[in-house]
Amino acid sequence: MSIKKLVIENLLILLVSFFFVILLTAPKLTVNVLASWFYYGGAFAFPLLFVTSASLEFWEIFLGEAKYPFAMPERMGFWEVWLKNMKIGFFEELIFRSPVWIISLAHLPVVVPAFISSLLFGLAHYEYGPAKVPSAFTSGMFLCAIAVNYGLMAAIIAHAFLDLFVTIQAIYLK
Repeated sequence: MSIKKLVIENLLILLVSFFFVILLTAPKLTVNVLASWFYYGGAFAFPLLFVTSASLEFWEIFLGEAKYPFAMPERMGFWEVWLKNMKIGFFEELIFRSPVWIISLAHLPVVVPAFISSLLFGLAHYEYGPAKVPSAFTSGMFLCAIAVNYGLMAAIIAHAFLDLFVTIQAIYLK
């Protein structure tokens, strides 16, 4: 499969997925809502990066260093990295945060569902090493708070920024 076809496929999957989430929120969709998704998603990306990095550094002291279970390509363009991370973050948020977000829309308590969702999110990152589990759990709780308070798309955007930072760190700093 050519690189161009792969990039187009990634774009199409991402666009169809975004369209699905936008349809879910269509009754409340306005220009202000769209702006707030990017505003809060971007604004919370840096505190999320700090919390995740600090948590990972702490747990690596006790549980060993986190590793990346996949090989990083030698040459990868910024947009390709960003698209892959956006797609991964999008699907992880749909799987782990959308149930919590839907429960919050029904005005039901979300603490226990957020805890369970974040725990499963942490366990899904075990292949990176034991230190990644509590770090991903902490990130999951933070992302649940973003999704409940500012919408699922804000959490998706914050997650994409987090994954982009971690991937760039893995490619260029390791």
